[in-house]
Amino acid sequence: MKITLMNEGIDKWLRLPYEYGAEEVVVTITDMRGEKVEIPIKLSKSRIDLWMSYPLNEITKGRICVEGPENSWIKAAYIGMEPASQKRRELSRPKIHYMPPTGGISRLQGLCQFHGEWFLNYQAVPCSLSNQGGIVGQTIQSKDFLHWEASVEKKHVELEMIDAKCWVGDVEEQYIAKDDEIVYTLAKSTCGKIESLAAACILSLPGMIDGGIVSPAPTMFNLRIWERVWHNEPIRGEFHFLMRFRQGPDVWPEIKLLEPEHTIDDIKTDACEIEIELFIGQEKFVEFDYCGVLWRWDALEQKLACGNYSVRVPVVDGRLHLHFYRDMVVQEVFTGTDKAFLVIQEDGPKKDDYKIQSELVENINNVSFYLQYNADPYITIRTSGNSASLISLKVWGLRPITYQEDNRRLIKNKEKGKKLYSCEAYTVYENCVEDRIYGDPAAWAVNGGKTVLSPIRTVEEFRWRDTPWGDMTRIAERSERWDKPSVSVYPGLETKYNVLNAAFALSTEIMEQNRDKRYALPGQEGLMNAALFQREGEGFGSWVRDTCHAAFRCQNLLAPEEARESLIYISEHGFNNGEDCAAMPAIAAWDYYEATGDIQLLYEMLPGILRYAEEADSRYDKEKNLVHASMCLAQDAFEEPENGGYCLSTEIAFALMYQAVSEICKVTENENVRAIFWRERSEKMMQSIREKFWNEEKGCFTSGLIGSEAYEKGWWELTGAEMALWPRFHVASEVQRKRFIETIKNTPDACSEFGINWYPFRKEKNHFWRACWVSWTLGIAAAAGDLGDDAFIRKLIFGQVRNVLLHKSFHEVMDYDTGRAWRWPHLPWHAAGFIGYIVNGVFGIRYDGNGITMRPAVPPEFDGAILCGVPYRESRLTFEIHGSGNNCRFELDGQPLETLIDGKLKGLHKIDIFASR
Repeated sequence: MKITLMNEGIDKWLRLPYEYGAEEVVVTITDMRGEKVEIPIKLSKSRIDLWMSYPLNEITKGRICVEGPENSWIKAAYIGMEPASQKRRELSRPKIHYMPPTGGISRLQGLCQFHGEWFLNYQAVPCSLSNQGGIVGQTIQSKDFLHWEASVEKKHVELEMIDAKCWVGDVEEQYIAKDDEIVYTLAKSTCGKIESLAAACILSLPGMIDGGIVSPAPTMFNLRIWERVWHNEPIRGEFHFLMRFRQGPDVWPEIKLLEPEHTIDDIKTDACEIEIELFIGQEKFVEFDYCGVLWRWDALEQKLACGNYSVRVPVVDGRLHLHFYRDMVVQEVFTGTDKAFLVIQEDGPKKDDYKIQSELVENINNVSFYLQYNADPYITIRTSGNSASLISLKVWGLRPITYQEDNRRLIKNKEKGKKLYSCEAYTVYENCVEDRIYGDPAAWAVNGGKTVLSPIRTVEEFRWRDTPWGDMTRIAERSERWDKPSVSVYPGLETKYNVLNAAFALSTEIMEQNRDKRYALPGQEGLMNAALFQREGEGFGSWVRDTCHAAFRCQNLLAPEEARESLIYISEHGFNNGEDCAAMPAIAAWDYYEATGDIQLLYEMLPGILRYAEEADSRYDKEKNLVHASMCLAQDAFEEPENGGYCLSTEIAFALMYQAVSEICKVTENENVRAIFWRERSEKMMQSIREKFWNEEKGCFTSGLIGSEAYEKGWWELTGAEMALWPRFHVASEVQRKRFIETIKNTPDACSEFGINWYPFRKEKNHFWRACWVSWTLGIAAAAGDLGDDAFIRKLIFGQVRNVLLHKSFHEVMDYDTGRAWRWPHLPWHAAGFIGYIVNGVFGIRYDGNGITMRPAVPPEFDGAILCGVPYRESRLTFEIHGSGNNCRFELDGQPLETLIDGKLKGLHKIDIFASR
């Protein structure tokens, strides 16, 4: 029997129906040139159990004749795209292992390394569940032995495949490969029928051999997305944990873990990792029931066994250490010895029953209303007695190594585009970010930047870490896809590059989500959260300084109605846990007035502002003309004795507070005498700051005043640097700004590709030290813009494009050394900081009550950028950049603009920025 099909060429596959019980026959493909290919296959005769796929890349494009036995279902054959989109669902296909698209692997042929990638050639048997039959050469490639993908070209094999003896179990081939000083090991499983899968084998997870010990390769740790931890837990016969649960709101700042409801909101996983350190005690044996596979450790023989396989695993000091992985039908165990297990569950994952029945509805009480489905992963540990205990048990949910099918289609054949920025740790292209810290897959920005694809990269925690200041990493969005909302109250940014558009849109949505009532504490609905720590049902709360920083860093100009109610609230309420909190409401309120002209807000906030000013007065040192402050701006955990009791950033904040209070009193015609007093106090503080904190020898404003350890050693910290450098605050002269920025660039351990180190002189590590906080670099970006240093602004911008696209969030902390984000997600003041890079740095926008001035410093990537819908006072402005550089001229509605944009302007207007070098 013959059928004729049209082969359109690249990435096309011939789909053939497969029946388990059928006898093997030969299907022949004949192309237009008469060349034939014979494919052995169990071709369907009475039912279709699977669809097998044969690649047509080597078959001449055009019409092909497909011939099979007369009594077969050859007419069901068709040509389609990649096998992942085949008709039958493969619910048990592994998520983190490489498995051929269909069929088996006859043998691995060769491995080579080329331009930082590994290429593996193998003999594929695409239409058979054995390792015999019609063989096709295939090449796959990977950077890390984990994320394998089909290679567009076959690489010549330059390295010999070195046999290994590391793996025990359902293993057919195993090899080692050397990458510089690292020795990897990789195995191929035996081939055979695996429940409902059209493929017959897998490649193991990458192992690493060090000192003769086989352990998981470090790249595996990038797959972790949530963690559950137990310490010092006695085992009274049995310990059980089901890897499906819910998180519910609790009394802040706690979280509550609940039983699963079997809804989409449950936290669960298909692939998982377990690391166990067990004190054996006097137990004769320990059994590990891991998702239906039984592992048994025997104390007498000191062996771990699974089925017919066993390995000697001796205890050390009474402790047994095992490292398990489970991926649907595959399990691996790293035993802490020179051996690792690989086991295939041919019958598939353990099943749970689902039976529908009702006494009220009689017609559903039959066997057709019964089904089985893959059970959720679990671990059960059983002992012969009660003397064993868990020293440590860590369970991780793991993400898949590829995107979901619909998202894969979105980026299939999508070009990375132009390379915009590259460093050792990552590369930013116009459509994606490739990161060498978190590894594959790349984060993608598509649909004009309206859609971002990136898997979860940080590990979500559900208990406080064992630190004195309280640490926990949370996740705001447990999905791999973000779509831009159809409506936003913030201005929009349009550039030529999807990654820039997406990063800006994500940042503005983070700002908006922090006002979403779903995340509010009781009585704080509609107010700004400080982060989305608790997810829906319970927020992080309205904090004084967080609200104020978000406001004066971007909200007051770009979305003032988002800030107004929150500012009024925190002038009398709000969480207050820092020495600088008293200074912030006045600064934010005055900035709001300058951006909007809304005098009513000043009246509403005035009582609270005056109270805060009186509080500052009580700490004022008349001899030094400074306010006593033992911690810098926004720091709330550690005393800073190196600053001598007066921290630069907090001093600047209080000087600005006195200035703002004076102006507010003047405008509202209140406290006229005190207004003069506070104005003089502000001037004295500013003079004292300039005299006592500028270190001419070191070229910086130090974090402490003259006589302090910080001054003598030339130490600066980031919040002080920002407040001193930010042109809007008029602390540093232009000469000082230029010198200080060069000092920052040249200070050891100050600038990495991930950001600027908050405390460059600190070697310890916590959420402040050796940490990058985006928010405290906005003023530095604005200062760089004033100096025309668009290269420095560019570096800051792309560091955070990488950050926000990888995580679809701004976590509180970016580790300066590793480039990994952690702690609370969706921090608004970080999002505001990034937005400010572009608004204040690139577009160079400055404003006060008189109008807007501009000092743009335009990186090449922002040529053609449009910032539309900026609501300054009674006008709505659109800014468009033409060219790049810092030599700029301006037009307002097509007419030359020589000075500022008048604050009395009304209606819609266009500002064109013509930049050159």
